[in-house]
Amino acid sequence: MFLGRALQIMPAEKLWPKLVSGEIVARVYCVGRTDFGPVPISPLEFARVDSAETLQRFQINVREDDRRRPARVRRRIPVPHWIYVALESLPPAATPNKKRRFTTQSAERFVSDLFQESPMASKPDCERAAGKAGYVGYRPKIRAAYDKLNAQRPEPLKSGRRPILPNNSAKK
Repeated sequence: MFLGRALQIMPAEKLWPKLVSGEIVARVYCVGRTDFGPVPISPLEFARVDSAETLQRFQINVREDDRRRPARVRRRIPVPHWIYVALESLPPAATPNKKRRFTTQSAERFVSDLFQESPMASKPDCERAAGKAGYVGYRPKIRAAYDKLNAQRPEPLKSGRRPILPNNSAKK
């Protein structure tokens, strides 16, 4: 996971000490090179650099010592590398939140709130709104709640396709 995304999940005050101690495993990609995959980096490299600058740029200047590259290609001076962290090494609380699921009651509340916002909402409108709200597996619950609440209306909305009416056959 790119360091910038990891900072969205975990604050810098907690992330930096874990990078320096080695609790969070870091890998680096050389800026401008795409010939090899990520290279492991020692936690000591993070102890030598300024945390504010490194976390702002998401890069660290290190000397290339990857033995997969021939010595004539490796640079002898420190060059910038993009920082990535291993997702498995992040604490479980810091991993992204799982998506929410509807219960029968929450689906009914969601659909009734949507009916109040837009009285002419259809089933696909309710499904789109549930998807945008971050729910998963919403289709059966939303459809059942829609049918139940629509039947309770004084004048229920008709669902389904509109009938195809014949063209005006009046000839001039």
